[in-house]
Amino acid sequence: MLLNEASIYEHLKPLQGQHIALVFAYLTSETADALFMEYMGCESNDMNSFTYSQRTSLWEELCAIHGMGVIHGDLRLANIVTLDGSDPHFIDFTHGSLHDCKGPAECDELTQAREFLLLLEDSDGKPQ
Repeated sequence: MLLNEASIYEHLKPLQGQHIALVFAYLTSETADALFMEYMGCESNDMNSFTYSQRTSLWEELCAIHGMGVIHGDLRLANIVTLDGSDPHFIDFTHGSLHDCKGPAECDELTQAREFLLLLEDSDGKPQ
């Protein structure tokens, strides 16, 4: 599973350090695998602890991830981290996969994300 996560992070390299964690190295041996990454903070236990602006930022981040052809695959609070009140970020692409996203109105994960992130939507399926 770690190899899959490392390959997804490699695919998302243009977003590293901005929308997702910067990956320093993926090392593998006969006995262990390791993914060395930037620390992005602690997980939250309540979506309501994020401001509307932070939830919108998460939405935009997820759209950027989908725009790069990746589905996260495991949207839950344990996979959202924040550092000292900064914008939150998605982590853990263990269940990620390549994805031909058809946009917010047609993508199952983005549809679920609007509800998960407590965002209302307009008639085009975009958060308002």
